Amino acid sequence: MNKLVFDPADLEQYRLQASVADFDAEMAAYKQASERARAALEACFSTHAYGDDPTEKLDIYAASQAGAPVYLFIHGGYWRMLSKDDSAMMAQSLHAAGATVICLDYGLAPAYRLPQIVAQCERALQWVHAHATQFNGDPQRIHISGSSAGGHLSGMLLAADTRREQRLIHSASIISGVMDLHPLLQTAVNDWLQLNEEQAQRYSPALHPPARGTPVLVAWGALEPAVMQEQSRHYARQCELAGCLVQSMAVPNRNHFNVLMGLEQSDSALTLAVLQTMNRHTQEERL
Repeated sequence: MNKLVFDPADLEQYRLQASVADFDAEMAAYKQASERARAALEACFSTHAYGDDPTEKLDIYAASQAGAPVYLFIHGGYWRMLSKDDSAMMAQSLHAAGATVICLDYGLAPAYRLPQIVAQCERALQWVHAHATQFNGDPQRIHISGSSAGGHLSGMLLAADTRREQRLIHSASIISGVMDLHPLLQTAVNDWLQLNEEQAQRYSPALHPPARGTPVLVAWGALEPAVMQEQSRHYARQCELAGCLVQSMAVPNRNHFNVLMGLEQSDSALTLAVLQTMNRHTQEERL
């Protein structure tokens, strides 16, 4: 496979920490928002293993009534940092809207290679589908979501779902996802991902869109680097070409690290768009 060539100025934009004035402050606010949500939902909270590896854990915030939609979130962190504990800021608002909210952990790079991480997320999805009713969730209404690296991993789950006779995913929201990995091969990110060209092809969700008729929200921060905004726009276009039911939105005044914070507010444009996508009928359901 021929090596793709990218503009060095574009590659520099993948140094995402440099895209904000105070990265440490952004991360502190991110984690504090999650702490608030976790504290508020302590009464309905539980942690479970979805596999045998010690990293294969997920936190469940069970809905109060049976038959609830399930919001399954995969955290970001460029595949090498953060955790489910840091990334639950949406739990309170979505739980208040009637959803069972689940945040999962996976092994981090470089100790875990990307194929392993993708396989872990697949195991988590299958576990959630098998056990959803135990937590008042409807296994036919699983909505997967993720931001940044988590958006990428959500995209990989959507791609895998196209190969199933009975699909597990009802809908998805991809927030600031890294959906084409080819540029990362020429950046420092590949120091921990350690991908080659063939793997970048195989693990780029933009090249493997979701099943026709799947409701998909693609969102990004309007203040993100141009290359990251184009990652989202390109994925949205590929989803549209595949026949998905796509909604795209650039969230005003949000950067790559705080765009997810909008989900802390029950009435934010991002929260309302996620809820709309979760409750949208698939194309198959309308037939």
